[in-house]
Amino acid sequence: MNINGQLGDTIEINYIKNPPQILHLYEVYPYFILQVANPNSWFGVANEVGIFNLDVWYNTSAVDTFHRIQVNVISPITYQYNHYNFTINQSSNIIPNGVNCISCIFSISPELTNGMGFNSSTAVISGFADSLSRNKSYVISALNYSGLSEIHLWIKIVDEIPNINYSINSLNFIKGFRNQTNSLTNVGGAIVSSILYPHIDGFYNK
Repeated sequence: MNINGQLGDTIEINYIKNPPQILHLYEVYPYFILQVANPNSWFGVANEVGIFNLDVWYNTSAVDTFHRIQVNVISPITYQYNHYNFTINQSSNIIPNGVNCISCIFSISPELTNGMGFNSSTAVISGFADSLSRNKSYVISALNYSGLSEIHLWIKIVDEIPNINYSINSLNFIKGFRNQTNSLTNVGGAIVSSILYPHIDGFYNK
């Protein structure tokens, strides 16, 4: 036996010159490890949201007994809706209606439309979108020392809704006579087009 506690023939000097490598093991954060002494315990990381039934049977010396437990799995963060439509250049806010996450940091991916911001502490989305955007899916992640969870939101940035502002509901013209033009005004933005149906021969718009 040498000074290192090794038995058998060995060359001690080689051991000293080439000591064994020390391997460090690392886990990617967050890691999920749960130890339960009772083999009848249920544990793990739930990947579904909903209400489930846990049916339990147990025996006594005289009778078999059945017991049902309701298992509730909730999201760490919830919003009132999953789909949102906002109007360009107008104030927009999405505020969570429930946060069930202790010391969580929130993030969103991909980046929001220009003019919109995301609060990593409260998961509030707000701002004034300055460009149109198709209906796009966003992933909001909640992360703390215990785990990671994700939810999806869809956000669409639409153009201003036309709102015709005119004082009367009818226009009167006389056949064969030139009539004064009538200009429609719009408080919701510039009028892109207007349609007269059915078409009246001799009527035009510009």
